Amino acid sequence: MEHPVKETPQLIRTLCSGTPAQQLAALDANFTHDASFRHTICRVPSFGDVNVPLMGAVNSRWVIGCVYRWYKVLSPRIEVDVESVVLDQKSQRLYVSMAQTFSLFIIPFYSAKVPLITVLRLVKEENDRFYISAQEDYYEPEDFVKFFLPGAHWLLQIFQWFTVAICVLCALLLAPPLKMAQKIVGFKMD
Repeated sequence: MEHPVKETPQLIRTLCSGTPAQQLAALDANFTHDASFRHTICRVPSFGDVNVPLMGAVNSRWVIGCVYRWYKVLSPRIEVDVESVVLDQKSQRLYVSMAQTFSLFIIPFYSAKVPLITVLRLVKEENDRFYISAQEDYYEPEDFVKFFLPGAHWLLQIFQWFTVAICVLCALLLAPPLKMAQKIVGFKMD
C-alpha cells in the first residue's frame, strides 16, 4: 500500500466480501509472505515458505487466505462498515475501528452486526510500499458470541452485571475492615 489510511477500507471489504481470486490478489499485494493473523478463535503464526508434498511451497499468507476463504463460506454475505482508520507513524501500526454484519449460512434469517478493532502491523519495503506483517482482530466477548449463538450475548451481559454487583457488594462490606487494617498497619489505599 502506498497510502495505508486511504487504501485499508477497500482492502478490508475485498478480504471479507470479495471472490476467492480477489481475496488472493489482495493478500498477495498487501501482506508479507510470512504475515501472522490473530483472531478470537483462530491464529496463524508467522512462517515462510515450507514445501508440502503435492502442494509445493506454503507460507503463512497462504494459510491466512484459507481463513478468509472459509470465513466467506460461513457467511456468504458480509457487510463491512469501516468507521475510522488511524496510523501510528512511530509504531507503524494501523488501527481500524469497524463493524461487520455477519450472517451464518446455516441460520438463514439471522445476522449480527458486530463491532471490532483491527490492528495491522505494517512494514515499509524498499519499494516504499507498506505491507501488512500482522493482523490482530479484537472483539468484545458479548459481541463475539453474536456470531455463533443468537441471543447468547444477553447471558454474557447478565454475567457481567452480576460480577459488577459482587464487586460493589464486596467493596461496601470490606470497606470498614480494610480501613481498620490500614490504620493498624499504616498502609494507605486512598
